[in-house]
Amino acid sequence: MNSGKGTFVISIDFEYELGYADVKLNEAQKELVRQESQVSKRILELFEKYNIPATWAIVGHLLEDDCSVCEGKVHSNFPAEIYTDSKFDWFAHHPPAGDTNDPLWFDSAGVINLIKNSPVKHEVASHSYAHILYGHPTIKREAITVDLAEVKKIHTKHNLPLASFIFPRNMEGYHAQLKDTGFVCYRGESKFWYHKLPGVFGRSARLFDYIIPSCRTVVPTRHESGLVNIPDSLLLLGRNGLRKIITPNMMKRK
Repeated sequence: MNSGKGTFVISIDFEYELGYADVKLNEAQKELVRQESQVSKRILELFEKYNIPATWAIVGHLLEDDCSVCEGKVHSNFPAEIYTDSKFDWFAHHPPAGDTNDPLWFDSAGVINLIKNSPVKHEVASHSYAHILYGHPTIKREAITVDLAEVKKIHTKHNLPLASFIFPRNMEGYHAQLKDTGFVCYRGESKFWYHKLPGVFGRSARLFDYIIPSCRTVVPTRHESGLVNIPDSLLLLGRNGLRKIITPNMMKRK
């Protein structure tokens, strides 16, 4: 039954340095990642103040308390190269095994426990186990299989649900495998007019869309896999680069 009422959904990607596992971050970039835990705690305080539940999509690896080494490699159950056309090791920047206090690869600040125990009853969703790119054209099926097995294992260990999934970098793929793992819905990426524009034109158009004081609505659909697609309507990013010109008052009007 359609009640005619809409639902406002906030989803947050919680990933630390795993969100950039395929990039060698400099110290300034790492410092920004280190601040993510404090920013998240402040957001949690505001959500509790105004009684707003949100969906927190966590990268499962953040919950690990022991990353064992096999044949000189951490997470050796993953293929050595996760892409068919690249020899890149996804865990190349992983800290030494046993160093689970590293705030860039583990939730040593305990933010996920704060989310779980919050009085406003947030949803804990999955953002994969290792932030591998499900929609990458050359991703190995074996890597997806291992990643989903690790997601299920870590969520079971910490008594977390397997219901909602948010694709790393919004790159969709392997929906049927998600369904088989037990997921029921995911955040899809909406395609708006500016997505068709190349390079700088698309980025400029997206910036213009942020400034316009209007907001669109989206409608959930059923994917052929059986999963429910709950598409995004607005992507909120940090105020860096050209986004610095977007003032808080502009976003309030949005």
